[in-house]
Amino acid sequence: MADLATLAQVKQGLRIDVTNTDDDALLNLLIKAASERIVGYIKTEIPDPVPNAVAVATIILVGYLYQNTESDPDKAFDLGTLPYPVTSLIYHLRDPALA
Repeated sequence: MADLATLAQVKQGLRIDVTNTDDDALLNLLIKAASERIVGYIKTEIPDPVPNAVAVATIILVGYLYQNTESDPDKAFDLGTLPYPVTSLIYHLRDPALA
């Protein structure tokens, strides 16, 4: 499965200095995890090129996971769900027949 956002997009979206590569391995792992979770939520193929809403949702989810690596301090989502801002961006793409 392809990543739904690039490392450069994530760094720009999260305002991380592109010359700082200290967290690149972690960010790449989070991009893969977020991409898998979003595809699992939508339950259908993501068109190519990746829609802007999907890329932005991926960046938001990566940012959330990056800032809160060990917990969910804001109780932003329940087990098995995505944070509301992520869901609001991609809900229209979800296949209701497979939900």
